[in-house]
Amino acid sequence: MALSREDVLAGAMRLLDEVGLDALTMRRLAEELDVQAGAIYYHFKDKQELLDAMADALMDGLLEPTPEGAWDEVLAELSRRLVARLMSHRDAARLTTTTVLPGPHGLAAAEAMMRTLKRAGLSKDATLWGASVLGYYILGYAMDAQATEAAKARGMTAVVTALRDQLDPEQHRELVAMTRGAHALEHMMSPRELRTRFEFGLALILNGLKALATAKARRTGKAASSAKAKRRAPRRR
Repeated sequence: MALSREDVLAGAMRLLDEVGLDALTMRRLAEELDVQAGAIYYHFKDKQELLDAMADALMDGLLEPTPEGAWDEVLAELSRRLVARLMSHRDAARLTTTTVLPGPHGLAAAEAMMRTLKRAGLSKDATLWGASVLGYYILGYAMDAQATEAAKARGMTAVVTALRDQLDPEQHRELVAMTRGAHALEHMMSPRELRTRFEFGLALILNGLKALATAKARRTGKAASSAKAKRRAPRRR
């Protein structure tokens, strides 16, 4: 059976999980698929095009089922889904930073984010900036969480010991206080704690966007009331 584009993508995602992004090469992928490298280049002209397709594949089905609710509820749900996709494969978050051209699934996700923010009544600039801030936060969180998991895989005891050894009681008083206790650092790096911190940050961003939307609505309302009052005022002769 001829090798399909889907076969190559599936193999690339498997290899990503096995060896990580840095070790993923076209030659190694050909070995994984037991084909000549030319069979891969038939579907992807170079590695960059393959990486773009892999990143886009992460977003496939992201909008199913369609998120419902108030605009901030939809944004929160989209954010959680994006994080889940970026955490679904080894180095997936970092993979998305290598892309040059977004694919149809990535564009659909971006469109859904922008349309949802537009429902909030934000200005054009605030809509773009809000989407950017949220995107940066989601990507940053996912990359940090994956880096934490990679560090834990090398040995939690070694990670904790190395970090504690770098803390000086005089220079890092607050950090020492924060990490005091037999299992404080382990707790800070636990999946549950990481998710709690993500929700905290997400709420901060959404509350900030809601405050902007409310302020804009008030300004718009005052401007409309002022214009209406001027129209009703009798003209002086």
